[in-house]
Amino acid sequence: MDAVRSGVARGIAFATCFSAFVVLMALLRGSTRYPDGLTTWHVLAFYYSAGILGGAVFGLLRPWQHRRIGKLASAWVYGGGTIAFYPLAKSATGRSVPPLALLLVWALLCAVLAPWYVKIFSEE
Repeated sequence: MDAVRSGVARGIAFATCFSAFVVLMALLRGSTRYPDGLTTWHVLAFYYSAGILGGAVFGLLRPWQHRRIGKLASAWVYGGGTIAFYPLAKSATGRSVPPLALLLVWALLCAVLAPWYVKIFSEE
């Protein structure tokens, strides 16, 4: 249970860092609204929800990090942090990126980064 609490705390810490960036952007822009109807508050809710859920999953996987499959699964969750940029993703035409396209990019990015994360976890 301590691992889950630790994971959630880590997820909240990441969410707070991403949120600070988004709030700073809103302050600099002078608006909490984005052209497609998304607001800063939607983004913050997304970040904290993802941080809590991802952190809990990461914490649940913590005891398995001694095995290669546990390291790979943890790396996949850890790499999932890249999804935090979804609310800000725009295509070249200015429209929101379809969730399926972002999911495919995320899966590819995780597949590329997961072995590197496994190496990092192996050195601990």
